[in-house]
Parts: sequence; C-alpha cells; structure tokens
Amino acid sequence: MKFVDTHAHVNFRAFSEDADQVIQTALVSGVNMINVGTNFATSQRSVEIAERTPGMWAAIGLHPIHLAKDITETAKFSGEEYSFTTKSELFDKRKFFELAQSPSVVAVGESGLDYFHLEDFKHPDMTAEQFVERQKETLYEILGFAREIERPHIFHCRDAYDEFADIVRQFGDNSDGGSVGAGVRGVVHCFTGSWEQAEKLLELGLYIGFTGIVTFPNAQSLQDIARRVPLDRLLIETDSPYLAPQAVRGQRNEPSHVIHVAEKIAELKGLSLEEVALATTQNAISLFQLPLTI
Repeated sequence: MKFVDTHAHVNFRAFSEDADQVIQTALVSGVNMINVGTNFATSQRSVEIAERTPGMWAAIGLHPIHLAKDITETAKFSGEEYSFTTKSELFDKRKFFELAQSPSVVAVGESGLDYFHLEDFKHPDMTAEQFVERQKETLYEILGFAREIERPHIFHCRDAYDEFADIVRQFGDNSDGGSVGAGVRGVVHCFTGSWEQAEKLLELGLYIGFTGIVTFPNAQSLQDIARRVPLDRLLIETDSPYLAPQAVRGQRNEPSHVIHVAEKIAELKGLSLEEVALATTQNAISLFQLPLTI
C-alpha cells in the first residue's frame, strides 16, 4: 500500500538531528510526503530536502501568524518542549517565485487565515484589526501568486472558516466571471470546523485534510464530519511534528504515523485500509500532480 502524508514539517527544528532517518522510515512504510514551509526560510529548507529526496515534495508559503512579530507557539512531545516566536515577515513574491522554479514544488502553502491569537494580540505597530486586514490582503495576494505559477494551495485556517470561504469565493468570482470559487484548487489542512463550514469548503471545490486529531477519543464531532466528507475529497496528513495520533499520542509526530489517520478514516467509513490508502493517494496525485504511480 502507498500513502501520501500531504502535510509534514520535517524541515522544522524538532527533526534537526534525525530528519533523514525519519524520512526513510516513512518511505520504507510506503508513505510519500509533502514537506510544507511556513515562511521563506522553512520553505527554502523544504525545497532543499525535497530536491534530494525521491518520494518527497515541497510546498512553499507564508503562514498567517508570521505576518506579525512576537507571537509565540509552544508544543511538548517526547519529553521535549519546542517553541518559536514570530519575527514578522511580508510575502515577497519575487523570492517565492524563484523558489517555485524547483520541480519539487507542488503546492503553495501553508497560507491562509489564523485568528487564534487575536484575543491577546499585542504588537507595537499594529492593532488586532490591522493584523486581520493584513492576513486577508496577504491571502488574496497569495491566491493570485498560486494562479500565476499554476500550483494548488495548502491552506491553513484556524478560527476563521467563514471569512476564509468568503475570500476564496470572492477571488474566484473576480477572476472567472462569477463562477463560484473557480480556479482555486487546494486543501484546507487540519480541518477542525463544523459540518456546515466543511460543506462551504466542499462547495468551493476544495479538499478537506484530516490529521491525528480525528483519532482522539473526544473528537466525535470531527469524526462525524470525516464520515460525511466524500472519500474523493479527503486527504490525510500528520502536521508532524505536531498532533500525534492517539496510538502514539505524546510522542513527536512523524510522517509514518499518517497510517494511523488512514486506519481511523477506514474505521469511520466502514472501508478497508487498502481502500482508504488507494483513494487518498489518488486524491493527492490528482490535486498536486504528483509523479507517483499506484
């Protein structure tokens, strides 16, 4: 069986000592992967790793929290605590365009909207409202960039699904004479919204990505959504090193663990693991134009 982890961060510091071993473990397990950037530096590393690794591809993008400085996120796994603090970065189309010339680049992302930090947002030069506007403007700019270089999106969306859907719809309307969301291809990764929000995304032609969260015992609402999302619009991912599935919860997540996500999707849908592996791999090949045979 083959699988595609459509969202991993092997370019992150949590893998600085054993990235090659982690990648090989995944490949031996039948897991191909897309290594996702979150700013220019990590996007550059994604490309560097993918260019030397058959079975791995890169996504390049600017995560919305990197549009402001001094936002800190912390995660703890395998007894270690990992954190980063944003430095504020604007989307530099010229630099990302140069990165996109690599044949390893199969997607733009992760980019989108993130309103998680608005309640306690503090910035010396920007209000929370201005931060939201900067996110929206940048998303619109990145939508245009992806269309220009003819790559699909890996979207990040946290606490902003309705506004995100409105922007994607508006971009499609303005670009294609009123066709709903036309021309915007991509996946909303790590979906955690409602079924009504998932329906909006599906209506826009987007794929829905599920992580290890769907395996958690208290994730019944998300599990119900996974049952209802059509199999031909569903992708699996790890978001490693974060969000380890229940079977390995508390450990550093790795691309090989995407098989646990596939197993849960199979259980929820009453399908075999082979059926889910085949369908989700075909979905990834179709969306990202991966040079992969199954």
